[in-house]
Amino acid sequence: MVRQLIRITARRDGFRRAGVAHPAKPVDHPIDRFADTQLAALKADPMLDVRIVDDPAAKAAADKAAADKAAAEKVAAEKAAAEKAAADKAAAAGKAKPKKGGEAA
Repeated sequence: MVRQLIRITARRDGFRRAGVAHPAKPVDHPIDRFADTQLAALKADPMLDVRIVDDPAAKAAADKAAADKAAAEKVAAEKAAAEKAAADKAAAAGKAKPKKGGEAA
């Protein structure tokens, strides 16, 4: 699961609520930064835009991990297919070898 943040933007720079002066630009806070009652007050205040968002850094890390896993699985599948093809080719070549005395298998 991707970590979440509270993103707060004040409609007026420096607007204070929950003991914080909120700027007019978006600021991300840890999800546990405010008590439930404070978060409810922040969300209810028309002077603030409060959103719960996914942490972009954590999301990027999770996306990279998923891509790395998919790439590793693809390499493993290709290796297994190549090994199987080589084994099948060796088995076919072994059946086609003539037996001692010049007889075909």
